[in-house]
Amino acid sequence: MSLFKRLRWLPILGLLHYSTRKDRQGNHDHNGLIEVGHVLYTTTFTLLSAFYIADGIKTGEWNPIQQYREHQAQQEASEKKSRKYDELKKRLFGNKGLADTNHDGKISFEEAIDAYRKMGLEKRLMPIPEAYVDQNDIEKMEKAVNSYIDK
Repeated sequence: MSLFKRLRWLPILGLLHYSTRKDRQGNHDHNGLIEVGHVLYTTTFTLLSAFYIADGIKTGEWNPIQQYREHQAQQEASEKKSRKYDELKKRLFGNKGLADTNHDGKISFEEAIDAYRKMGLEKRLMPIPEAYVDQNDIEKMEKAVNSYIDK
């Protein structure tokens, strides 16, 4: 028995074997349902292999059980970080939050900017891009320029 005939049950070789199979008269012997089965089998094997290899590269772990445990640990760490973020956000900016320095129940723009400065994130507060200023607002822009100059 040839090596190809022995390996024909492997996913990709099975598809190749079936696509080249001929009956006794030399005609191609194809059955649509069997071809679909071979394609699905080959595709499933290829996708599972690709996911396994990608997870191995990502986690550095080649044991599927360890890969699963690594994913679980990453998910738990992500959920913990998300809960901590929500808690701190509520403490700072929630109802009666710490950023509300004048205790009026609302965090004004100035209070929010002050909170961002205290967090060291003032560089993330970017000015409004020019694209947001419409050409119809020329008078308002001139008024703003004059207010800075008149100081």
